[in-house]
Amino acid sequence: MSDRDRAEYDRVVFIDRSPDAVFEFCRQGENFAKISPERITPTRATRDTVVKPGGTYVFRHWISNVIPMRWRVEIVDYEYGHHYVDFQRRGPFRYFRHTHTCEPEGSGTKYSDRVEFESYFGPRVDRLIKRRLASVFAHRQREMKRLLEDEP
Repeated sequence: MSDRDRAEYDRVVFIDRSPDAVFEFCRQGENFAKISPERITPTRATRDTVVKPGGTYVFRHWISNVIPMRWRVEIVDYEYGHHYVDFQRRGPFRYFRHTHTCEPEGSGTKYSDRVEFESYFGPRVDRLIKRRLASVFAHRQREMKRLLEDEP
Protein backbone atom coordinates (compact mmCIF):
# COMPACT_ATOMS: atom_id res chain seq x y z
CA MET A 1 0.00 0.00 0.00
CA SER A 2 1.18 3.50 -0.69
CA ASP A 3 1.01 6.27 1.93
CA ARG A 4 -2.21 7.63 0.49
CA ASP A 5 -3.85 4.19 0.70
CA ARG A 6 -3.31 3.94 4.45
CA ALA A 7 -6.38 4.22 6.59
CA GLU A 8 -6.70 7.22 8.89
CA TYR A 9 -8.70 7.96 12.00
CA ASP A 10 -9.03 11.35 13.74
CA ARG A 11 -10.81 12.27 16.97
CA VAL A 12 -10.89 15.57 18.87
CA VAL A 13 -12.09 16.47 22.38
CA PHE A 14 -12.13 19.68 24.42
CA ILE A 15 -10.62 19.29 27.90
CA ASP A 16 -11.03 22.07 30.43
CA ARG A 17 -7.38 22.05 31.49
CA SER A 18 -4.30 23.78 30.16
CA PRO A 19 -2.40 22.25 27.23
CA ASP A 20 0.58 21.67 29.57
CA ALA A 21 -1.61 19.72 32.02
CA VAL A 22 -3.09 17.59 29.22
CA PHE A 23 0.30 16.99 27.64
CA GLU A 24 1.81 15.97 30.99
CA PHE A 25 -1.06 13.54 31.57
CA CYS A 26 -0.38 11.94 28.18
CA ARG A 27 3.34 11.60 28.93
CA GLN A 28 2.87 9.59 32.14
CA GLY A 29 3.30 5.87 31.53
CA GLU A 30 0.99 5.00 34.43
CA ASN A 31 -1.91 6.67 32.58
CA PHE A 32 -1.78 4.42 29.50
CA ALA A 33 -3.72 1.63 31.18
CA LYS A 34 -6.10 4.02 32.99
CA ILE A 35 -7.67 5.28 29.77
CA SER A 36 -7.74 2.09 27.73
CA PRO A 37 -11.00 0.17 27.25
CA GLU A 38 -8.97 -3.01 26.77
CA ARG A 39 -6.42 -4.49 29.07
CA ILE A 40 -3.02 -2.99 28.42
CA THR A 41 -0.13 -4.05 30.57
CA PRO A 42 2.84 -1.74 30.18
CA THR A 43 6.18 -3.27 31.09
CA ARG A 44 7.48 -2.00 34.43
CA ALA A 45 9.97 0.28 32.66
CA THR A 46 7.19 1.74 30.50
CA ARG A 47 4.72 2.15 33.38
CA ASP A 48 7.28 3.95 35.56
CA THR A 49 8.49 6.41 32.93
CA VAL A 50 7.41 9.44 30.95
CA VAL A 51 7.23 9.81 27.19
CA LYS A 52 10.30 11.57 25.82
CA PRO A 53 11.88 12.11 22.39
CA GLY A 54 13.35 8.91 20.98
CA GLY A 55 11.94 6.81 23.83
CA THR A 56 10.82 3.23 23.24
CA TYR A 57 7.87 1.81 25.16
CA VAL A 58 6.65 -1.78 25.37
CA PHE A 59 3.16 -3.03 26.19
CA ARG A 60 1.28 -6.26 26.31
CA HIS A 61 -2.02 -5.34 24.72
CA TRP A 62 -4.83 -7.81 25.30
CA ILE A 63 -6.97 -7.66 22.17
CA SER A 64 -10.62 -8.12 23.19
CA ASN A 65 -9.20 -8.72 26.68
CA VAL A 66 -8.20 -12.24 25.59
CA ILE A 67 -5.44 -12.35 22.97
CA PRO A 68 -2.05 -11.07 24.18
CA MET A 69 -0.08 -9.01 21.69
CA ARG A 70 3.33 -7.49 22.39
CA TRP A 71 3.47 -3.92 21.12
CA ARG A 72 6.62 -1.75 20.96
CA VAL A 73 6.45 1.90 19.95
CA GLU A 74 9.09 4.59 19.52
CA ILE A 75 8.57 8.34 19.86
CA VAL A 76 9.63 9.62 16.43
CA ASP A 77 8.48 13.25 16.67
CA TYR A 78 8.14 15.35 19.80
CA GLU A 79 7.45 18.99 20.61
CA TYR A 80 6.98 19.47 24.34
CA GLY A 81 3.56 20.85 25.23
CA HIS A 82 2.20 20.49 21.70
CA HIS A 83 2.49 17.00 20.23
CA TYR A 84 4.27 13.70 20.06
CA VAL A 85 4.11 10.80 17.66
CA ASP A 86 4.43 7.15 18.61
CA PHE A 87 5.31 4.81 15.79
CA GLN A 88 4.89 1.04 16.02
CA ARG A 89 8.20 -0.81 15.72
CA ARG A 90 6.68 -4.18 16.60
CA GLY A 91 3.02 -5.10 16.91
CA PRO A 92 -0.21 -6.12 15.25
CA PHE A 93 -0.10 -3.69 12.31
CA ARG A 94 1.92 -3.46 9.11
CA TYR A 95 2.04 0.29 9.79
CA PHE A 96 0.79 2.29 12.79
CA ARG A 97 1.51 5.96 13.55
CA HIS A 98 -0.35 7.79 16.35
CA THR A 99 -0.11 11.57 16.78
CA HIS A 100 -1.22 13.14 20.08
CA THR A 101 -1.76 16.93 19.81
CA CYS A 102 -2.61 19.55 22.44
CA GLU A 103 -3.66 23.01 21.27
CA PRO A 104 -4.92 25.91 23.36
CA GLU A 105 -8.60 26.63 22.85
CA GLY A 106 -10.45 29.15 24.98
CA SER A 107 -9.93 28.28 28.63
CA GLY A 108 -8.71 24.76 27.91
CA THR A 109 -7.25 22.40 25.37
CA LYS A 110 -8.29 20.95 22.05
CA TYR A 111 -6.78 17.46 22.27
CA SER A 112 -6.63 15.28 19.18
CA ASP A 113 -5.62 11.76 18.30
CA ARG A 114 -4.69 11.00 14.72
CA VAL A 115 -3.97 7.42 13.72
CA GLU A 116 -2.61 6.32 10.37
CA PHE A 117 -2.56 2.56 9.98
CA GLU A 118 -2.42 -0.41 7.68
CA SER A 119 -3.24 -3.97 8.72
CA TYR A 120 -1.83 -7.09 7.14
CA PHE A 121 -5.27 -7.94 5.75
CA GLY A 122 -6.16 -5.16 3.32
CA PRO A 123 -8.64 -2.28 3.03
CA ARG A 124 -11.77 -4.26 3.93
CA VAL A 125 -10.34 -5.31 7.27
CA ASP A 126 -8.92 -1.81 7.74
CA ARG A 127 -12.47 -0.42 7.53
CA LEU A 128 -13.50 -2.77 10.37
CA ILE A 129 -10.43 -1.78 12.35
CA LYS A 130 -11.29 1.88 11.85
CA ARG A 131 -14.69 1.28 13.46
CA ARG A 132 -12.98 -0.42 16.38
CA LEU A 133 -10.53 2.48 16.71
CA ALA A 134 -13.50 4.87 16.87
CA SER A 135 -14.80 2.98 19.89
CA VAL A 136 -11.37 2.72 21.54
CA PHE A 137 -10.50 6.39 21.11
CA ALA A 138 -13.95 7.58 22.19
CA HIS A 139 -13.39 5.68 25.43
CA ARG A 140 -9.80 6.92 25.83
CA GLN A 141 -10.79 10.54 25.34
CA ARG A 142 -13.79 10.27 27.69
CA GLU A 143 -11.52 8.85 30.38
CA MET A 144 -8.83 11.49 29.79
CA LYS A 145 -11.45 14.25 30.07
CA ARG A 146 -12.96 12.72 33.21
CA LEU A 147 -9.62 12.17 34.96
CA LEU A 148 -8.16 15.55 34.03
CA GLU A 149 -11.25 17.63 34.76
CA ASP A 150 -11.80 15.87 38.11
CA GLU A 151 -8.26 16.78 39.26
CA PRO A 152 -8.01 19.78 41.58
